[in-house]
Amino acid sequence: MEKLKYGLLSLMTTILVGCGSDTFNAKTAEFDMWDYMTASSNYEVSYDVYTNGAKTDDYQETNRISPNLYTRESSEGTTTLELDNSIMIMREPSQNTEIQRYVRLGDSGVFHSSAIALCSVDTFYSEFPLKASLFTNVLKIACTMKSGAIQELYYGYNEGIVALSLDDGIDKIEYVKVGENEIF
Repeated sequence: MEKLKYGLLSLMTTILVGCGSDTFNAKTAEFDMWDYMTASSNYEVSYDVYTNGAKTDDYQETNRISPNLYTRESSEGTTTLELDNSIMIMREPSQNTEIQRYVRLGDSGVFHSSAIALCSVDTFYSEFPLKASLFTNVLKIACTMKSGAIQELYYGYNEGIVALSLDDGIDKIEYVKVGENEIF
């Protein structure tokens, strides 16, 4: 009877451990940028703006999603993100950017526009603390602009932009998401 109990306990432990051991490996994962650059619902988002580490402003956007189109509206204009199979087209007031949809850590040349020299998929963060915020499942895209400026974009899974920074060698400007309200 002891052998039967031990055998059942061993089998149960194996099943329980085996079911919970499916770990995510960011180094080999393929990321769908549509899922990182868009939210799963319509919402208004607020950002705090920092210049050289000091809070200098607030910024608001309204984000709306439909099956193959995502729209961000702000005081700076309207930006749309259009899904087209393996690429996305981001149309901003100042330029259009072509974005590779499926990426892996280390991939380079993932964003293309007249202002971008090179963008790479830099880091995946399961948790990303920044200022007074904590974000989860964040993908960092690091870009060198043709002007020489460095831009870092942080996308949260089904959240869109959670933070971005632009460092032109003189000023470092950061946007950090601080709130959102779902709209219908």
